[in-house]
Amino acid sequence: MDSVDHLIAGCAKCPSSLVEHAWTPIGFFGDIDRASAWSISINPSAREFTDGQGRELTGDRQRFTRVADCACCRTRGEVATRHPGRVLDMQRSIFQRVPYRAYFSRLGRFILRVHGQSSSELDPLVPFTEGVVGSCGRQFQYCHVDIVKCATKSPWSKLGQPERELLAANCLPHLERQIHFHTSLRLILVNGRTAFAEFGALLDRLGTTLDCSEVRLASRTATLAVAWLAMQDCRVRVVAWTANVVNQHLTGPEISALAEAVGDAVSPAV
Repeated sequence: MDSVDHLIAGCAKCPSSLVEHAWTPIGFFGDIDRASAWSISINPSAREFTDGQGRELTGDRQRFTRVADCACCRTRGEVATRHPGRVLDMQRSIFQRVPYRAYFSRLGRFILRVHGQSSSELDPLVPFTEGVVGSCGRQFQYCHVDIVKCATKSPWSKLGQPERELLAANCLPHLERQIHFHTSLRLILVNGRTAFAEFGALLDRLGTTLDCSEVRLASRTATLAVAWLAMQDCRVRVVAWTANVVNQHLTGPEISALAEAVGDAVSPAV
């Protein structure tokens, strides 16, 4: 296990009272080794492993690896040690197989609009499958990375503050190592208030401060923040916002206003 992504696959730090240890952590969604841009949110949904009735997905419908898929293994650590290729290959290929479109189609449409591309004429998964050309003329190949790597037994919104803090504290070091390990990264988009706060805490630890402003979205406002994250030989552009473009039921005009503001903030990325 020679990379941070292998280590994440076998991690069992979080208690079984909060996460299902029979499911492997999800370090990333898509081809993280090729990606130059990441979208970031707070944690995977249990729907990555179950259907609408709570039954585990199997066969062609299965999205990610379970411990039960490896008959010789009883723990996540054993799966990650003996079958790391299976775990990571399912994560890399998720957008070519059965992504949870209820989430990723909405996120993909927003990313297309951020980069000035039509969100009605293109498959919304294009940012994750083929990449998208930004206004600066650069091709951005996206993958998705959650701050908390495990699907929680209860939805994030139903967890108490101590449970949320524990999950984030266990996983933020993983995310920090991923950022340093994947040197092709040039752009990070952070969606939603909770991810905004947790990622901001990580930037504070790295000595980087988000520069915040307010964006008017019809009848509400959202906070938009930008930063440059200094890496070894490059800088990574970070753009974060508090409105959730997937789960907050924003109106069309609100989505358009936010996408335009995020696009303007992204444009310096080269």
